[in-house]
Amino acid sequence: MTRSEMEVLLKDIDLRMKRLGATVETMDGRLTRVESRVTDIDSRVSGVAADVKNIQLWTSKTDQILPTLVTKTELSARLADLESRLVTKTELAARLADLESRLVTKTELSARLADLESRLGARLSSVESSLESRLGARIEEARREARLLNEDVRGDIRLLAEHLAGVLEQRDRNRQ
Repeated sequence: MTRSEMEVLLKDIDLRMKRLGATVETMDGRLTRVESRVTDIDSRVSGVAADVKNIQLWTSKTDQILPTLVTKTELSARLADLESRLVTKTELAARLADLESRLVTKTELSARLADLESRLGARLSSVESSLESRLGARIEEARREARLLNEDVRGDIRLLAEHLAGVLEQRDRNRQ
């Protein structure tokens, strides 16, 4: 059924409701309930987005490790161990040269960051698509419910119209 046909049917329903004196309040109440459900869904989606953001913040904070406190005895033992492992200037220069050879270049770092960004983007896209599908399903459910309510009202209007036609016919017969 096309949108214009649905609009014609809705206009016809409105006209019949006015003629029959049907209360629009029932329809408005149902529409208000549907709108409140849609608003509730919107607030839930906002809550989920806030939760995702909180999870991201929490994850970044958990990556940081707080230093642990040591006793004076443990500190003395560690200091003695460190002193025993001290290196000479020549050994230090050799290790420094080795470390410099293993340093990451700016290009390599940029490539790693780009890879990380793409992986994070993919994860965010997955979360977004999940949210969109959930929201789409809930909106479709609300539409189905609105259609059912609309069909109920149409049925009620038909019953009222049939009853009114019968009453008018009976009245006309009684006048003759």
